[in-house]
Amino acid sequence: MDFYEILEVHRGATPEEINAAYRKKALKFHPDTNPDDPDAANKFKQVAQAYEVLGNKEKREIYDRRGQASRVFFDPFSVFGDFFRKSRGDDVHADVEVTLEDVFHGCTKSVSFRKSQTCVECGGKGYADLATCEICNGSGKQEYNSAPFKFFTRCSFCNGSGKIPKNKCVKCNGSGCVGSEVVSLDVKIPPSIENNQLMSLTGEGHPGPSGNGDLFIRVRVKPHNKFIRSGLNLYCEKEIKYTDLVFGTHMEVSTINGQNTKFCIPPRTNVKNKFKLKGLGLKGKKGRGDLFISLKLMLPDKLTEEHESLLKKIALL
Repeated sequence: MDFYEILEVHRGATPEEINAAYRKKALKFHPDTNPDDPDAANKFKQVAQAYEVLGNKEKREIYDRRGQASRVFFDPFSVFGDFFRKSRGDDVHADVEVTLEDVFHGCTKSVSFRKSQTCVECGGKGYADLATCEICNGSGKQEYNSAPFKFFTRCSFCNGSGKIPKNKCVKCNGSGCVGSEVVSLDVKIPPSIENNQLMSLTGEGHPGPSGNGDLFIRVRVKPHNKFIRSGLNLYCEKEIKYTDLVFGTHMEVSTINGQNTKFCIPPRTNVKNKFKLKGLGLKGKKGRGDLFISLKLMLPDKLTEEHESLLKKIALL
């Protein structure tokens, strides 16, 4: 059957006429208001399918060119709810960059992002006024009889509010927001946050008739010129002379919090050995990670004749 015939509108009908026709038909054939009519659900599905196409500009253009071959799969109750009940605003996504030192201490960063503005005409509601729900007569409940019992459920038409939007706001076309602006927000970055970790701030997204969306912030940790991170542990490399490996020494290393600490290199240490400085890594909820130090043999750029002669003698031992 033709979609225009289902809604009983002419092919040149305006969007407002299609909306009005769908609303009238949806109320008439909704299964909740026709519990004893087995054909009501099928008629309601046909009405919802027709509106799914004719109520969308792009889909309607395709339908007008191709006819019913352009039908799509859909949930008729989802269409019904989308028409009568407004949704929350869209989520916003933003990025912020921090240093490894910021990860150690925790910090506060200013995050900038583009956000829709609330429509001043309707106060972000998306509609000009409200009307009493025609299904529950404003009670927000629907009654079901199953002798000898009587049941009440939340009205599926108005979602229990007892009211439904009567007319879309002309200025924002029912979205609840107009235009956009760049806003900045100070965000606390907790210690030990991971690279590419997402943080969410409830209600800081785009405005909508049923409330704001959320703000999702992806935290990117800059590569460090000295430390490599693995969880709460840090890894670094320290150059050492051959003689210090043989005779042993004390070396000094700078930690992530900017302080210097010393550790001991025992005599006859293998250059492949690693040293663990406990509790000098990043902070976590259950304590701090460790700092691991690898050794790198430091070779001279030039050798004097005396040095070369001594090394050759050592090599013969």
